[in-house]
Amino acid sequence: MACRDGDETSDIGVLVVAELPAEDRSELRDDLTDLLARWTGNDGHVQVLDHAAVARLVDERAPIVETWAADLQPVVGQPPSLRPSVHT
Repeated sequence: MACRDGDETSDIGVLVVAELPAEDRSELRDDLTDLLARWTGNDGHVQVLDHAAVARLVDERAPIVETWAADLQPVVGQPPSLRPSVHT
């Protein structure tokens, strides 16, 4: 997912949700951050999380989730649910 607004001076926020081993998530984050800077000249802020991590943040009502819900645009695939789960 990527934010929908910005200009040539804006930093770039990217959220990748993928089921990858932790080491691969870290490598992907670092690679994408470097590529964003080279492609655009802007700073990139990349988060690579698995579905469980996103679900935890949603259930905890982490402030970033509200930002994701308002600003992020899916680029590939279905976005994760940003609604807290109902625990019974």
